[in-house]
Amino acid sequence: MSASAQQIALEPIAESQESITLRRGALGFTSLLAQSVAGLAPSTSISVPIVVMAVVRGNGAWLTWLISTFVMLAVAASLSSLSRRFVSAGGLYSLNACGHPVYGAITAWAGLLGCITGGATTPLLFGIFLQSFLTDMGIQTGNRTLLATMILVTVAAGALAWRDTAVSARFVLTIEGLSLLAILSLVGVVLYRHTGNWIDLDQLQLRGVDAHAIAAGLVLGLGAYSGFEASCSFGFEARRPQTEIARSLIGSVGGAGLLFVLCSYVLRLGFHGFDIAASQNSNPWSDLALLNGSPILRYAIQIGVLISVFSMFVTNFNVWSRMLLTLSRERLLPPFLAHIDKKTRTPGVAILAAVLLDIGLQVFLVITGYATRNLYSLICAMSGYWFTSTYVLICAAMLTYQWRSRQLSWWQPLVAAAGAIPLALSIFATYFPLPSFPDSLAPIFFLVSAVAVFLQLFYFARRRPELLNRVGASVEHGAA
Repeated sequence: MSASAQQIALEPIAESQESITLRRGALGFTSLLAQSVAGLAPSTSISVPIVVMAVVRGNGAWLTWLISTFVMLAVAASLSSLSRRFVSAGGLYSLNACGHPVYGAITAWAGLLGCITGGATTPLLFGIFLQSFLTDMGIQTGNRTLLATMILVTVAAGALAWRDTAVSARFVLTIEGLSLLAILSLVGVVLYRHTGNWIDLDQLQLRGVDAHAIAAGLVLGLGAYSGFEASCSFGFEARRPQTEIARSLIGSVGGAGLLFVLCSYVLRLGFHGFDIAASQNSNPWSDLALLNGSPILRYAIQIGVLISVFSMFVTNFNVWSRMLLTLSRERLLPPFLAHIDKKTRTPGVAILAAVLLDIGLQVFLVITGYATRNLYSLICAMSGYWFTSTYVLICAAMLTYQWRSRQLSWWQPLVAAAGAIPLALSIFATYFPLPSFPDSLAPIFFLVSAVAVFLQLFYFARRRPELLNRVGASVEHGAA
């Protein structure tokens, strides 16, 4: 869509907003990096996916994380290419739409699904970790405490996202940094206690590991990077979006990848001679602290992970609200979601709508008894399929745009292939063979929902083409 066509399409919407816009130039590189780091929530990934990988992939866990990092760096490079040319508040949705409206429409559905499911599972994860922490302190809790905690976390995260984007960015960077400091302190303790034995031949020689195990582990490894694109939602609020967003994308993935590889290796090293899977704690890093004579770090890590989950939730609200605002201004969602608070210059109504929806889901899950770790794992797995699909579309969007604009370089297809092919194969690999019940629910739900989305897009293309023409209409062109 041309720039003039975009202005015509958005003119009626812009007039109804009383010229209130998001706060321009509010975020520098550090704040943008904070959003991507909080979206990644490396402390949470270190506490959950890395532990799971260490259990199910054994000595090959570190290599799986290394391969995952290279794949996601290729995805980040593709997304960076688009972020240097386009500015938007729609994040992944808008940038994928620059490749093709269908890419954007699929990403919008994935984003809406993430808004619904993430609003229930993120506070549920917080509640699970809090219950584990309180149990270690000798305090028993029940469903009422879980529900109260989930609601409190949701309201607090929504309030911080509404209050001020720059303040929330500094907040999430600070608490994520403190959380990582606690984990890295334990890593240092483990390495110190194993002085002279840092070389674990079982891991380095991949004993007991085959290629299939590495490939199967990529699904989990790639999913741990979801959220790194959070900084793309702040294109209208960044000081130098064409350069600083791209740097935040590469920096967050590269830094997190180094941490994941290191922590995966050290976790296996620290549990040498012990069964990680036998840990009854939701965060086995606290057990690792006890094994290595650091009970104080045990509690510090648990508290650190709790605040890491909270920071991730704050960033989620920032991203979701700006996507809802963008879809509303493109007349794809109700117009009231496009309201921007006059005082804070944040998408206040969209944030409030997300908070209320999330609380409703949380109450339903707790009352019906579905607020369990199994449900959390199921929803995360299904969301992971959609996140992976949108990352494949990132690579496709970059190639499509570069081809159409006649700016395609020889190396760009190689970068796109390095990201898209492993991601696509990781999806197909989970269907052959199909896991047994209940692990089969996630791939089945994804397949059903994907068919439903494509049928609706086919209907729009045939009957309502004007809707697809609005996809990505609010994107601004920037300097390459």
